[in-house]
Amino acid sequence: MSRKSKKQPNITLLVIVLMLAIFGLVAAFLIATTYFQASLENMVLQKQQQNDITVENVVTKISTDILEGEQVHDLSDLRYSEYASQLSGTAQFYPEPAEPNNFRAENIGIGDRILLTWEVPFGQSYEGVEINRDGVLLESIPSESGSFIDVNVVNGETYKYSIRSYRTIDDVVNYSKTTEAIKVKVKDDVPPAAPKNVSVVVSADNPVELIVSWDNGDEADTDHYVIYRSTEYGVKGENIGNIEKSFTEASDSTVEPGVTYYYTVTAVDLSGNESTGILPHATPGNTTPFGKSIEGDNIEESL
Repeated sequence: MSRKSKKQPNITLLVIVLMLAIFGLVAAFLIATTYFQASLENMVLQKQQQNDITVENVVTKISTDILEGEQVHDLSDLRYSEYASQLSGTAQFYPEPAEPNNFRAENIGIGDRILLTWEVPFGQSYEGVEINRDGVLLESIPSESGSFIDVNVVNGETYKYSIRSYRTIDDVVNYSKTTEAIKVKVKDDVPPAAPKNVSVVVSADNPVELIVSWDNGDEADTDHYVIYRSTEYGVKGENIGNIEKSFTEASDSTVEPGVTYYYTVTAVDLSGNESTGILPHATPGNTTPFGKSIEGDNIEESL
């Protein structure tokens, strides 16, 4: 009895079919990818048209002390994206100095100057201080001085002062905050020096008349002199006459014989400030009022 043999599969044919299937899948994938990309681009283009996006000559500028005026990025044609690239930059930071401490503006009291003083805060360094008067720069001085005298002022006028510090780093000037303004009135409240060498003698022509004399002082702003008379020692008494500054003596003929009188002579300046006085005394009718002679010693006291 004979047996039939089984037919073996064709291996070559299987390999060819498998390769054709793989190539078909790759081709399908490429076609799908191309279609998807075209659809996506079409959608983006439609969205741009819907939003009416047009960007022409876009220039971004960074306005800082370091980059001011410099063109950083230029986008002349933006058709496929609504987002522009950005360029970053950081400007150099220079901290401002602290404002001066304990700023003061004071009338010195002689009618022709104002004194300004301040202190530099601990740990701070200044290049200088700007002084402003009535909102206008008056002077710029080194900060270490700590004081300034304004001599260009007028007696009786009022001025407003403020200051601020500054320093320069890399050619950049940085200023502190300005101090609160201080008002000051220029006023002469310093009295002139008292007249010197005041003396009282009996008149050679009238024994009941007293002659009061003195030496002019060196005060340039003296306006006149005042003579006071009293019958009590140490008391200035009443004003018996204002004498022009060009005179150095005055006579008193309103005295009574045998009564001792005490005289005080003061100087008054143009601002009305009055000096202290000298108290010589004499007794009219006595040819030796000071115990020796008319030309003898006086007794003088300050009042």
